[in-house]
Amino acid sequence: IIHELGSRNVSDYEELLRRLPLTTVTFILGVLALIGIPPFATLWSKGLLIMSIINKGGYYIYILVPVIIGVILEVTAYLRVITVMIGEKHYEIRGKDVHEPKYVVLIPLTLIILTFFLGIFINNMLAVSYTSADNLLNWKSYVNEVLPALSE
Repeated sequence: IIHELGSRNVSDYEELLRRLPLTTVTFILGVLALIGIPPFATLWSKGLLIMSIINKGGYYIYILVPVIIGVILEVTAYLRVITVMIGEKHYEIRGKDVHEPKYVVLIPLTLIILTFFLGIFINNMLAVSYTSADNLLNWKSYVNEVLPALSE
């Protein structure tokens, strides 16, 4: 977006949804995933981080304050950018003619869709994660089973 518009000013992003629709939708979905809006997978990671801090208690609870402040700052900053992108222009936009990048947008869009589905199917992902964690924690039994098989 910065490359196409030639500007880092948020005010220059007005009416971007009309001018670069695929890029803007990809950006908005990425921001929603980054903020941790359900059903994106980042909601679960932020939630688990906050819950583990609360469960640990003690002095660790002070870590929760910067985490919450960071989430609030993320939400307010990104929602401002999104509202500017979706809103109408308030002045004549000067500058070069912008065009939609064809294939560059597909990579982040694919990753965003992947995090969306990971968030929806979180129970399946957690089952795989718990099994993997159990196997890693019981590495001695795994090694004992693998070594005799290798010596045959």
